Amino acid sequence: MTTLATGTHTTAGACPVPTGRAVLLAFELSPAGADPVLAAAHELALLHLAHADTARDLGDADDTLTAAVARTQPHRDRAIARQADLIDDHITRALPGPRSGSLHTETVGALIARLAHRWQYTQEMATLPTRDPRVRDASAALAELARAYDDLIDDVLCGRRYLPRHRQQPIPHREA
Repeated sequence: MTTLATGTHTTAGACPVPTGRAVLLAFELSPAGADPVLAAAHELALLHLAHADTARDLGDADDTLTAAVARTQPHRDRAIARQADLIDDHITRALPGPRSGSLHTETVGALIARLAHRWQYTQEMATLPTRDPRVRDASAALAELARAYDDLIDDVLCGRRYLPRHRQQPIPHREA
C-alpha cells in the first residue's frame, strides 16, 4: 500500500481510494476529477448542509411548515443512502477481494456519510467564538474520524480487516 501525495491509497492493480484528507476537501469543494467516491462525498456534504439549513430556518415556524419539512426528511435520508451505496460500489471494486482479517462493522459509504455529518456539524461550530470548547471538540472529532477512515483503508489493504458487502441498515440523519 502506498499513500500518494495526490491524496489516494493504492495497491498494485487496484483503483485508487481517496485519503481522509481528500474526502474532507471534497466536502468543501466540488472535486475536479471523475472520482466517484469524492463526487459522492461532496453530495453527502451538500445533503447534510441542506438539512442543517432547513432545521435552522424552522425556528418559530408553524406546525404546517414543520410537518412539511418533516416529510422531506425520508427523501433526504434515501438520497444519503444512495450516495453511500455509490461509494460502496466503487470501494468494492477498488479494494482487494480476499476476505481476511476481522470484519469491520460498517461500510466505507456509511463511514463517509458519518464523516460528512460530522463535517457539517463542525461547520456550524465554526460560527462560534474560537475560544468556545465546542469548536475545538468538533474539530478534534472530525480529525479523529478522518484518521479512522484512513486506518480502515490501510487495514483493508494490508488484510487485517475486510468490509461488509452491504450496509446493514439505513443511514438516517443524526444530530451531532
